[in-house]
Amino acid sequence: MKNLMPQGLILIMTFVLAACSSPDFPDCKKDKHCKKNADGQEIGYVCVFGQCQACGRDNDCADGQKCYENRCVTPCVSDASCDPGYRCRLDGLCEKVEKAEKRGGVVGQACSQEDPCQSGLVCMKGICQEPSVQMSEEECSNTFVIYFDYNIDNLSEESRDLLKKISRCLAYSDVTKIQLEGHADERGTTMYNLDLGERRARTVRNYLGGIGVSEDRMRTLSYGEERPAVSGHNESSFQQNRRVEIIVKE
Repeated sequence: MKNLMPQGLILIMTFVLAACSSPDFPDCKKDKHCKKNADGQEIGYVCVFGQCQACGRDNDCADGQKCYENRCVTPCVSDASCDPGYRCRLDGLCEKVEKAEKRGGVVGQACSQEDPCQSGLVCMKGICQEPSVQMSEEECSNTFVIYFDYNIDNLSEESRDLLKKISRCLAYSDVTKIQLEGHADERGTTMYNLDLGERRARTVRNYLGGIGVSEDRMRTLSYGEERPAVSGHNESSFQQNRRVEIIVKE
């Protein structure tokens, strides 16, 4: 007579084996699942929201590099920092000259007589900017909010358009202090969300600085997930909590 293993023991062993198995690259549960790629090569990636990425924050990159869209890049400080045929954008990324010239200088892009701005923009202090538009005192006293996509710290086109409008108030008014408060939704660790909130605030500061708002007047800080705009654990709530609040102080 065969000695059959009890059904309960089989289920327990199956559960244990499943729990101990590693997900297939690029899926992950922990950083240790991202040390090698699917071919077994050492890559040293980290686990970011269930996917192996080169980085999730600046500390994952080598000294002098920054984490941009989950890639480690070395920020440029001038055109000389980029490879031949590339120019340095204000966000610290190198861009092909042909691409920049084809579209023309956009708001925040470096410009000169040889490198003009797009139609409707003016080159002021070497930067493409929109012409000054006077806004009302009421518009200048608001708290503005810029929203971000999930696990992203770069600006959408809609956010850029809103910041252009906000900059008209901030750059040409008597406002002396501008506080940029970065926030994240509750997903991710506390430290990761604090870092993400700070990166979002810096992104807004850099963009506003590029279109005429003095960076000396702007202060960034991050609350991470600690100060949600709304309570809730669904996507609608998450969307409202992924933000930077621009608070104008007289």
